[in-house]
Amino acid sequence: MVINGKYSIFAESRLLSEHSLAAKLVSVSTNKSTFSSHSTPCHAQQRRDQQQTNMQLPLELRMKTGLFTGSFDPFTIGHQSIVARVLPLFDKIVIGVGVNERKKYMYSAEVRVKVIAELYADNPKVEVRAFNDLAVDFAHREGAWFFVKGVRSVKDFEYEREQADINRMMGGIETLLVFAEPQHASVSSSLVRELIHFGKNAEMFLPKRKDKK
Repeated sequence: MVINGKYSIFAESRLLSEHSLAAKLVSVSTNKSTFSSHSTPCHAQQRRDQQQTNMQLPLELRMKTGLFTGSFDPFTIGHQSIVARVLPLFDKIVIGVGVNERKKYMYSAEVRVKVIAELYADNPKVEVRAFNDLAVDFAHREGAWFFVKGVRSVKDFEYEREQADINRMMGGIETLLVFAEPQHASVSSSLVRELIHFGKNAEMFLPKRKDKK
């Protein structure tokens, strides 16, 4: 499924109001940021119970969770744009901060999660978690059946198309591709890292919290 510009896909009718849906689901944890490997047994069990309850409901009544994964080293205005544009399509967006021990990062996982969580601190529909395994396994733990991926170029599209096929075959998870807005098509985390490395001001490419304008 692909979005270009405004929301042009799955404008499905909701069969129940938000109140009746909420009555059938276990309440979502209020923790804005967690690490999969560091979650307390109590919190982890609560999430598993919630996800199990969600999976037992008929498809049309399940909480729709979108999973937006990436290194986010750092999280840019392009990433922020993707989240803002898909939020109306889901009940919840989980931003998954990937941790790969074979990869070098400019910012630690703790810093990346903290920065993103602070950005969405006032939005109960957005949660931030780090993960260090396959994205498809992370999606299953979160009860998510949709990946959200940003596409800036043909190269991005071909890569994400292949990943979407694999994720669908391995875990039955669909992928929603969202084309970058024209003004963000050249914005990337690698660009920001390069600017910072050479001492340049990269703030124009980084999101700002409303209270820090």
